[in-house]
Amino acid sequence: LVLAIAGWAASVSASFNSLPGDVLWNVKVAAEKTQIAFSTTKEEKIKKQLQYPYRRVEEVKMVFENGDKSTDKHRSAAKKELEKVKESVRDTVNFADETVRDTVKTDPTKAVQLALAVENRADDISTGLDELKEVADKSGDKELVEQVAQTSKETNESAYIPVQSVLEASKQPEVAENQKIQDEVKHLVSEKLKGVLDDTEKVKQKARGNDISTTTTRNIAVDIVPSTTSTGTSVNTSTQSVTDNQNVTKGESGSRQVSPELLNQVNEKTREVENSAQEVRGLIEE
Repeated sequence: LVLAIAGWAASVSASFNSLPGDVLWNVKVAAEKTQIAFSTTKEEKIKKQLQYPYRRVEEVKMVFENGDKSTDKHRSAAKKELEKVKESVRDTVNFADETVRDTVKTDPTKAVQLALAVENRADDISTGLDELKEVADKSGDKELVEQVAQTSKETNESAYIPVQSVLEASKQPEVAENQKIQDEVKHLVSEKLKGVLDDTEKVKQKARGNDISTTTTRNIAVDIVPSTTSTGTSVNTSTQSVTDNQNVTKGESGSRQVSPELLNQVNEKTREVENSAQEVRGLIEE
């Protein structure tokens, strides 16, 4: 038994730097699943489950950054792992949402903190996907570019689910009277709003620079629907592409030039987001 455990520990240690397609990759994944299984609380389990998709994105990026050093086997395995990121984030966020809904009844502060932790980790994953997108663009692998865009879209949408549950919970009488909780909810929504506006500004800057990617991964449009109560608001998000190949042409330097039609479309979409943001700010103050 001692020899078996020692051998397993040595294999796990040796597999730590493995990448998709390597011999010890499955050992690494098995070790991660073991760590999740031994989590003592739901909150700890959720945080670990969102930690590993972030690692996967970084590892996929390393595979495609290695160029000729990565074999077809490595690249194929990396794409399969990236596909699993979508599933993992979706399943974990749904589990987190159930936990938030249950926890808010007994410990609203803890529920808000969990929702914030999920949202922050999802943002980290999205940032990693943005970096991977740049690598994918340089690789010329269209399949990878589309896969990254879809994964980013679903990750961004999933991040809002626990936030929505916290907003709904904040309207409960026992929670609404707790000023500390209300301040934390306000902070949570304000940070999410800031992230949306930051993404919008990036799109505007690319358009102004007359060079925009045909597969921008985080073009976020926001729908704000006030609820029947003065403090409630429903935030629905969708990732909407504002570019297509017909609207983007190659410039002399090889950069992609934005057509006037596309530039007008970008300006229209960003104005919609900014107008919605103003409405959200008013609802936050209420």
